[in-house]
Amino acid sequence: AAELAGLKVLSLVSDGLAGGLNYATSREFPNVSNGSKPEYNLVFDMGAGSTKATIMKFQSRSVKDIGKYNKTVQEVQVLGAGWDRTLGGDALNYLILDDMVSQFVESKGAQKISVTAEDIKAHGRAVAKLSNQVEKLRHVLSANQNTGASFEGLYEDIDFKYKITRTRFEEMAEEHAERITVVVNDALKMANLDIIDIDSIILNGGATRTPFVQKVLEKLAGSPQKPKL
Repeated sequence: AAELAGLKVLSLVSDGLAGGLNYATSREFPNVSNGSKPEYNLVFDMGAGSTKATIMKFQSRSVKDIGKYNKTVQEVQVLGAGWDRTLGGDALNYLILDDMVSQFVESKGAQKISVTAEDIKAHGRAVAKLSNQVEKLRHVLSANQNTGASFEGLYEDIDFKYKITRTRFEEMAEEHAERITVVVNDALKMANLDIIDIDSIILNGGATRTPFVQKVLEKLAGSPQKPKL
């Protein structure tokens, strides 16, 4: 793309650094030329397909400008990163989809014809109907304690009403919550920092709106000098 545009690429910018640069555009940071300590912030990015945590150092510095004048420049440096290539909104959606299938198989109508979970998952039309509602249900659970959906003639003309609570969803996602901790700790280890060194956690990506994701981050930052989220 750069070659077609006639541009020379000097370096590649990661998702985390891009988020950090955007954060820095409207802010000023401690001036290390005056002996101030830099800020250390964590960009936590959880999108549809993956999760990334990036530790960055933010600071300003006085440099010589034209003539006798000095100017202050803002500096952003990546110190460490952690990632999980398969943890994201899609993985959370699959949890709800599996729960839908499980509840349908246990329903009275499904038991009469002895249908199995494998039968439902192999039925393209039924899976498509369920998948069409999954993400909407997850988003509703971010603001409500419970939700549900109705499906007419889901499989073999059997109607199905699905219900789920936020508590149930968070129980299903316990292993995913542990994976969030691993991503953050990997970034901290690479940066040779501890969570108490982090001034703030910057959220990026749609899946960070999920309540249990923010709970995990708040728990990680639960020291007396915890960073703001």
